[in-house]
Amino acid sequence: MTTADDNPVAIDVRLKRVAPGAHGTVELNPDLGLPSFHFQFAGLPFQAEVVPGASPLVRLKADLGPLPYTIEAPQQRHWMLRIVAASKRLKRGALAIGEDGMVRLSAETAPASEGGPVAVLAAVTALLLDFKPHLEVVADMMAAFPARRRRSSLQARPA
Repeated sequence: MTTADDNPVAIDVRLKRVAPGAHGTVELNPDLGLPSFHFQFAGLPFQAEVVPGASPLVRLKADLGPLPYTIEAPQQRHWMLRIVAASKRLKRGALAIGEDGMVRLSAETAPASEGGPVAVLAAVTALLLDFKPHLEVVADMMAAFPARRRRSSLQARPA
């Protein structure tokens, strides 16, 4: 790539976004921010984003649903609390129960390389694999309480 005055320029676009420059050159556009996307896994809504820094991180977040009330489902509540506690042993994240009673996942890891979208997707996949046994049980439990399932703040809204 060259600038308007034909000087070669190296631009690291692997984890950044670009936009056309004033003279048809490709330039970094800091207003676009870093990649962020929403998706579903095991029927649960997730958000992944790249966090800038000296070495970028991939952050994964999810609102998994409300913790069942003891009176409506004591066994499910007990198991959900055990799953949340068991997730604390994971190295790259954990499940937690917010003050509002929502079960949330928060995890992050550094991409294995700075190879762009492939590295980001590989990091997200690695985090999902860490949590997969926990998420499968949570998804089954949440499916048992569809009336109480609140819309996640991470779900994409219809246009």
